[in-house]
Amino acid sequence: MRITHFKVENYRSIQKTNLIPLKKYTVFLGKNNEGKSNILRALECAIKCLDGESRGTRMGMKRQGFSFERDFPVSKQEEGGTTKFRLDFEFSKEDKDSFFELFKIKIDGKIPVGVKIGTLGYTLSILPCSFRDKYINRGMILSIDKLARESVEYKILLDGGKLKEKVKNYIFSFWDIRTFMFSIPDSPEKDGLFSLFKKNRKLYQVKSARGDARLSEVVGFISQRLSANYIQSVRTEEYISEILNKAISFRMREIEEDEKVKKALEIVEKAEEDLLEDVAKEIKMAIKDFIPMVKGVKLARRHPTKWYGGMHRGYGFQIDDGNLTVIQSKGDGVKSLLALGLFKNKIPKTRHSVIGIDEPEAHLHPGAIRELNSVIEELSKTNQIVIATHCPVFVDRKSISSNIIVDKGTARPAEDIKEIRELLGVVPADNMINSSLIVLVEGECDKKILKRYFELESQKINKGLMHGEIVIEAAGGASKVPTMCQVYQGMLANVVCVFDYDAEGKSAFKKIEDSKILNSKDLFYSKIKGSKDCEVEDCINVKVINEVVQEYYDIEEFELKSSKKKWSKNLEFDLDHQGITLTETALNEIKNKIVERVQNESDFVHPAAVPFLKRIKNRVESLLK
Repeated sequence: MRITHFKVENYRSIQKTNLIPLKKYTVFLGKNNEGKSNILRALECAIKCLDGESRGTRMGMKRQGFSFERDFPVSKQEEGGTTKFRLDFEFSKEDKDSFFELFKIKIDGKIPVGVKIGTLGYTLSILPCSFRDKYINRGMILSIDKLARESVEYKILLDGGKLKEKVKNYIFSFWDIRTFMFSIPDSPEKDGLFSLFKKNRKLYQVKSARGDARLSEVVGFISQRLSANYIQSVRTEEYISEILNKAISFRMREIEEDEKVKKALEIVEKAEEDLLEDVAKEIKMAIKDFIPMVKGVKLARRHPTKWYGGMHRGYGFQIDDGNLTVIQSKGDGVKSLLALGLFKNKIPKTRHSVIGIDEPEAHLHPGAIRELNSVIEELSKTNQIVIATHCPVFVDRKSISSNIIVDKGTARPAEDIKEIRELLGVVPADNMINSSLIVLVEGECDKKILKRYFELESQKINKGLMHGEIVIEAAGGASKVPTMCQVYQGMLANVVCVFDYDAEGKSAFKKIEDSKILNSKDLFYSKIKGSKDCEVEDCINVKVINEVVQEYYDIEEFELKSSKKKWSKNLEFDLDHQGITLTETALNEIKNKIVERVQNESDFVHPAAVPFLKRIKNRVESLLK
């Protein structure tokens, strides 16, 4: 299950958004005070309302994360109104099967759930869709009005507006929230709308003639598979402690269900100690990606002499990153990384997790930001990630529409990379104004050879080159590639690097890989099977090289013999056998002449190089729009 779209109306600075598409990885971009963080908070609030209904909680709207005075637009509070959210859910095949097993109803599309919040409480409803239209006459409850205090109101659409079952009295108990009650008006409306009616402490229970599928159960089905986690931009030690205590409390509830634990405090104390030790190990593993220098984590009860239950107990948190220190004494950067790392431990594996992160770059060094970005990308494989940021590093370059532009209280998908650059104040080089993809090579000859190959083998890439969407750049040496890679990434471009398979190329490749500047899928060696060292020129058919060398030295016969060395070393060795010394100047001139010849050849690729060149072509094509 996942959320496919989200909509907000009248929440803090957000007046009304369009239906916002949410993908596996979605980035909200915008200037300060435009509403990015408020959209993340709105998403969390909407999910909490679903979760609150499924649990039957009646703890008031603040428990759901909503305060009318704080969250409803101040300019509209005098005239009144409601805050509205919409969540569109798409079910997986497994979810559809489970849903059918519970409700005997087949899901054939998305289910949009509406949340409407007023001064008294909130309303949940299934919005118009094929699911609602199909089962409207089966007694499906379409909306539930949940008041903030004691009373709860439910609404139901019945078949033809007529009751087909006898009505029976029911004595209402304050805590009997899970029983569904409906009043019987003297004159039922044509659409069959019924609501809670209380008289002389008695309620009337009504059921549909056909089926008793209920919205609260549908909401419960969804919320049990959903988890909302909002990570605020200012991540203090109190906030980290709150995350930690929630994670431990979730586990402690499992322990409290054990009858032996309830009867024997000593067993509980021992179990808790073991649990804290296990959780400490799990937390260490969870934050290891964020803080590689961490050596250990220590947890201890703040009130070791009294048993209050997992939900009421606090825990102290110490971290050893070379110096065992309480979390309060750590710097803001470490606290920020800890808060993010702890969420990997907090998320229930049985639920679809939605993680909202506000300004993940806060308090972090640029190197740590890149490290964090790679971890977040990994998290997005198993969780739905929503980010609010000013930082270009977190922009989704591969799917431009996953970046949502937030401006003046509205939100919409970005149309192109140029728009995102302007918003974030990124100034690209003149030749990169329209480009979204850079292919970075070591030298000019490599650039021309690769460009010629793309022209012959890929209409899609050739079109991108002509329109300026793709730029092939020569770094002027392998050692310069990592720095240029960072520069182009800062310009919000996708970058693919192609290296010679020699000592210099391997060193630059490893530098980029270790610093996680790029995904390993975007790094390529010019590797040909059977060769120990290779250059891009090794991709050229030997016949072309032989003809160029013969013309350059005006010799009748020359054959470049294959070996495990790169082509320039082979050339030097074979010319030496003919009494010719290959100088650096001569090598460069021969390279240029080979490139000139390649521009007029349609069959210049060495057969052994075809797999390597195809891999680069396929990757570049996949990164284009």
